[in-house]
Amino acid sequence: QLNSTADRGAAAAAPRIVVHGYVDDLRPLYGRMRLSVAPLRWGAGVKGKVNTAHQLGVPVVCTAVAADGMHAVHGRDVLIADGAGAFARQTLAAYYNASLWRRLQAGGGRPFAP
Repeated sequence: QLNSTADRGAAAAAPRIVVHGYVDDLRPLYGRMRLSVAPLRWGAGVKGKVNTAHQLGVPVVCTAVAADGMHAVHGRDVLIADGAGAFARQTLAAYYNASLWRRLQAGGGRPFAP
């Protein structure tokens, strides 16, 4: 979620970013996504955006904060990275490495397990 008018304006100005706003049923939207990113810097408990994407079979790149409390395993369930450079590298790897993408996608649709 974009938290300010400036955030929404900046995102809308980027040619490859689509700001959807409220979406009643996420399944069709997630069905068209190749990757979900959750660069969260703070939060507590189960993060809905990570859980939803994973359950719908969309590979996830997230921060350690976003994965906290989820029992998600880096490289099996999600890719976890902190810091801008590491997050960008993991995002590019998940997007362009077909075997990695398939492994993360195949792990979706089931609950995270310890």
